Parts: sequence; structure tokens; C-alpha cells
Amino acid sequence: MSEHPATASSSADTLRERAEAATRITRTDIGRMDPEEIQRLVHELQVHQIELQMQNEELRHAQSELARSRDRFSELYDHAPVGYTTIDAGGKLLEANLTAAAMLGVGRGELVGGNFTRFVARDSQDAFYLHQLAVSESEGPQACELRLRLPDGGDFAARIESVRAAVPGGEAWQCRSVIVDITVRKLTEEKLRRLNDTLEQRVAEQTREVRLLGEAVSHLAEGIVITGDGMEWPGPRIVFVNRAMCRITGYTEEELIGRTPRLLQGPASDRSVLANMRADLAAGRSCEIQLTNYRKDGSSYPAEMFVTPMFDAGGKHSHYVAIHRDISRRKEAEDALTTLGRIIEESQNEIYIIDAATLKFLQVNRGGRENLGYTMEELRELTPLDLKPSFDRAGFEALVAPLVTGQVEKIDFESRHRRKDGSYYDVEIAVQVADYRGTSCIVAIALDTTRRKELEQEVIRASEEERQRIAHDLHDDLGSLLTGLKLHIESVCCSLAVKLGEPFDGCELILEQVRAAITRTREIARGLRPVGTDPEDLMGCFRGMAERTELSSGIRCRFECPAPVLIGDPHVANHLFRIAQEAVNNAIKHSDGSSVVISLKETAAAIELSVTDDGKGFDRGGEQGGLGRHIMNYRAEAMKGSLRIGRSPSGGTSVACRVPRGPGAAGPA
Repeated sequence: MSEHPATASSSADTLRERAEAATRITRTDIGRMDPEEIQRLVHELQVHQIELQMQNEELRHAQSELARSRDRFSELYDHAPVGYTTIDAGGKLLEANLTAAAMLGVGRGELVGGNFTRFVARDSQDAFYLHQLAVSESEGPQACELRLRLPDGGDFAARIESVRAAVPGGEAWQCRSVIVDITVRKLTEEKLRRLNDTLEQRVAEQTREVRLLGEAVSHLAEGIVITGDGMEWPGPRIVFVNRAMCRITGYTEEELIGRTPRLLQGPASDRSVLANMRADLAAGRSCEIQLTNYRKDGSSYPAEMFVTPMFDAGGKHSHYVAIHRDISRRKEAEDALTTLGRIIEESQNEIYIIDAATLKFLQVNRGGRENLGYTMEELRELTPLDLKPSFDRAGFEALVAPLVTGQVEKIDFESRHRRKDGSYYDVEIAVQVADYRGTSCIVAIALDTTRRKELEQEVIRASEEERQRIAHDLHDDLGSLLTGLKLHIESVCCSLAVKLGEPFDGCELILEQVRAAITRTREIARGLRPVGTDPEDLMGCFRGMAERTELSSGIRCRFECPAPVLIGDPHVANHLFRIAQEAVNNAIKHSDGSSVVISLKETAAAIELSVTDDGKGFDRGGEQGGLGRHIMNYRAEAMKGSLRIGRSPSGGTSVACRVPRGPGAAGPA
């Protein structure tokens, strides 16, 4: 352990005095000393020598400690995490540690002696000047924030804390400063500022959303009820209701707040439904129920409720929220639909619902199932093509295409259905597009027209027979009477001429009128029975039709028959004539064309009749789709034939009837 400095100085002074005293002893003095005194003197000199050696060792040790302390201070000063600088009053850098030099991007040797302001950014020069002024006028520490420039053109944010220090021996002063790089802090502050701005914006947005949500909930058409958490008797208390809930129940908000939902229940409220709801809510599950509730006036109404539990941050039930709907109208609509569905199911008309994409039957009513002989499970595997042998998929899709594309709302057509046992029956079908359980579908209503067609054919047959009878009566009875009357008038005229000696002028006029009546009677009879019993009569009738049409309408009309067609069945011949007559009349009235062609030809399998024009074409919605077309269809079916109406190659209308040869059809001549 080293001595205290004061003690060491005192010992040095004593030793020096004793040394000086010893130097005053000469050899003569030593010669006069006795041996004991000399020995004592030597001993003292030896002791002093040892003391000097020890003091020298302590000095070397103190010097070593001072050197180590200086090194530690130098290292602490140079390598401190902040920059240290000493600046005089004029801004000149007197001292700087290595950290300050590293911060400013220059060597310490280049830094010391220069002016510190060269490192201060232009926009911070005023702040640094005011900082130096504050340091010069104050005894306490001063601080400011600056942007310091680097030699490479970059800069960084720094905080400078300075204190004034007096210079010994004068009034001058120095500024000792600490430089701290606050770039990270500034970036952090900027991030915090942005985060704070974002947070404030989010809070503002959420506040608006909450306010908007509150307004929306308050104005919802559905009732909203929020209750507390207590499920024990008498149940959770209502803490919030919206306007719709007050409107539905007839209670005011004040009358509902603080009460329990039991207020809305009554004798018809299903207790088992309520028990299941409480069990779901107690387990933390949402539930949807239908319950009979009661209004303030005592009237009941069906209610649909969706109830869900709410949880606090700790995961504990805090509230229950219920969406409350008065479903009275929906129940009425459901009852009406149920009744309508029952009526549709029991309808004798066949009603089909068909998937528009797959053409599979989705639903068929009882009338359709019973008439076809299939079960619903069997029908779900079938399509309309299985019931209509005359259709293929492309033809059926072309038929319903105007419906699917929205060009028309409904299509009516006639067809034949094939039962499960293979038998056929005639149907009249109305088709439209609808939505069935979210799927685009085709709805077809089919009316079995078998009996109606039988009756219509009976009417046509009876009409033809009546025409034949009237024609016979006109030709044979009235025609004979008129012929006899003409002969009698001629005889009377001759008698009058003999008596008068000259012809009677009035007789010729009467005869002309009688002859005209006879001619008109024959024309009417021919119109009622245009085709006779001769197999060649139909061809002659078509030639006469073409001639009369051209004379009466001014439209060119010709009859084409490449080879003689002999028809031995008068009924078939008469039906073909009537079909051609209707088609020609339609062409004259509706086609706006300039020519009509009647064509009759025969193949080994069938007789083919066609009437074509060069007019504007067939209009499905026009008169051609009315009674005349139905009658032509009935006549074709009466002959076991088929009728097709479409566009002709010239763009006009083509009516084609094909009658197969065979029993019950057109027989040979």
C-alpha cells in the first residue's frame, strides 16, 4: 500500500536533511569517532538507502497506476458511445474523440483545428448559432437538435448537449459538447407518429362504424334485442331494443328495457323450444328458433329468432343478441304456397318441371305420373325426349331456345306423349321458363287432348257428311226443281208468244235469272262437295282451284303434278283438298306474295301435298297459328298423316302434308 502524499513528502524532507547533515562529516570527523559511533552512522546510512529504494519503488508504482488510469480515461473518452468535442467561442474544434470523428466521417487529425459549423446542415445553422449563444450566456447545460452533414453528402440527426467551461488565466471560455446520433430515435419517433396517426384514423373510422352500426341497428326492419347474461329465473334483462322491435311488439323502449323476454311469451309459446334454446345458449352455441310471441295488445304472431351469445375478453358470457322477425306474412305465403302446391299436385293436367341444363325431370305432378304410368323416381332419370319420339335433343333445344334467351315468354305447341306401356296420346303443351329452388328450369303444362281430338274429328266428319248431304240436296233436289222451273217457264213463254203473235220480252229475263240460279246452285254444291268419287277428281279440283285463285286474286297460282296421283278414298281426297284450300286462302290473305304453287306427288310410301308462296314467311304469332292451322292439323291426323308448316326455299311459307299409304290411310285407286 502506498503512503499518503503528505506523509511521503515529509519523509523525503527528513531524509534530505539527514543526508545533508551526513555530508558535513569529513574523514577527520570520522577519524575522531569511536567505532560504535561509526557503526551507528553506517547503520543509519543503510537504513536511509533502503528507504530511498522503497520510495523509488512506490514512485514507479504510482507512475504505472497513473499511466494505466490515463489509458483508461483516454479509451473511455475516445471510444465512448457518444461524441465529445471542445469548441472555442469562435466555433473552432479544439478537441474531439474518435467517436465524434467517426460520426462526422473524417479523421480526428483532420477534424481538430477546423470549424465545427462546416458540419452543420444549412437548415440547422440558425439553431446551432442560438445554441452557442445560449451556452455563452448560461452556466448550466444547453441542448439542441441539428442535422449534421457528412463529407459524402449524407446527413444525420444529432442531439448536442453543451456546457461552458472557463479557460484558466483569462476571460475566454470553451464549449464542451456531447454529440448523440439520434437517427434511430427520429425514425422511431416518425414511425410512432405515423402509427399514432393511423391509430387515430382507425379509432375515428371505428367510431364512425360504431355510430353507423348503431344507426343501422336502430333503423333495421328486423327487431334487435340485447340482454344481459343471467339465465336464472326470471331470465336475462333486456338492455337494448331497436325501433323495429317496439313496432313489432307494440311496447315502447322504456317498457321493454329492464324486463325479460318472458314478457313476450304466452300460452301458445312452445316451452320445449325455449328449453332447447336455453340449453344451446348455456353451451355457448347460437340457435335459430320459431316461436309464438305476444304483442302488448295480447295478439299473437309467429316469430323467428336468431339468438347468439356474446363473450367478453376473458371468454365469459356477457350478453345475448337476438334478431327478431315477425314472419306472419311469410307464414301466410307458405300456407298459400302449400295450398297451391297441393292444387298443382292434384291437378288432372300434367305439370312438368325440367332442368334447363340437363333436360332431366325435376318434378312431375300426380296427373302426369298417372297418365304416363311412371313413378317420380323413374321420371327423374328421364327427359322429355323419352316421352316425345318425334323430338331429338337438338330439335327440343331449338324449340325452347326463344324461351331460354328471353325472346318470348311462352311457347304453345302440340305433340304426342308415349306412356310407359308404349301407348301414345295427344297433348297440347304450354312451356315457359322459371326458377325452381335456385335452378333455371322449364315448366311445361300438358293437356291430354285425346278425347277432344276425337270429338273434333267427329265434328269434322259430321260436318263433311252434312256438307255432302247439303250438296246432294242442292244438286239433286233444288237443282232438279230449278231445271223443271226453267222448262216450265220456257213452255209458258212459247204459249204466250203464240197467243200474242210475238215473243214476250219479260220471258227471256226470267229465264236468265233461273239459269243463273241453276249455275250458282251447282257452284255451291260443288263447293260443299268439291271432290267426287272418281280417283282422278282431286287433280281436276286442284287445277280448278289454281285457275279460280288467279282470276279472283290476281296472284299467279299454278298446280304441279309430275305424274297422275289417283286417290280412291273420297274422305282422304276431300281432306287434302280442304288443307290446300285453307293454305291457299292464308297465302292470299297474309303472305303479301306474288305467286302460289300447289304441288301433289306420290311415292311408294305416301302421298305428299304442299302449298308454297314467295311472301314474307310464316308468323307463329299471327293468324296462321289460329283456328285454320288447328283444323289443318286435325284433317292431317284424321288421315293418319302429318302436317308441317315452315319457311319455303324462297323465304315464304310452306305447308306440307304427308299421308302414308296403308290401312286406314290413303288407299290406292
